[in-house]
Amino acid sequence: APTAALSSEHGPSATDAQAEQSASAVEQQLSQVSQELPSSPQANLPEQAAELERVVQNLQSRWVQIQDVVSGMQQMLRYIEDNQALRSRQEGQGASESPAETSESQPAEADSS
Repeated sequence: APTAALSSEHGPSATDAQAEQSASAVEQQLSQVSQELPSSPQANLPEQAAELERVVQNLQSRWVQIQDVVSGMQQMLRYIEDNQALRSRQEGQGASESPAETSESQPAEADSS
């Protein structure tokens, strides 16, 4: 109340005019929203709650599916990385062998397959 007395003593300021305009705009918006609302908004609440519950359950189900897919992809990535590491180790061991040993071991591998 003291600020209202000060503003009335010194005349309306620009901020007072802006505040009044903002307040009237808010009041207009509220009246529009209240006119757009159905006459008994509580009548739709159980239906809206049931719909929201279905949507939440659907989202939870999809989230679990996404987590399963991500888990599977991580396992596949680990498998690929392990295979690449194993191949590089085998190639490293193969390069350290002499050419005679490598040529002798290749036909044996061909026979076993």
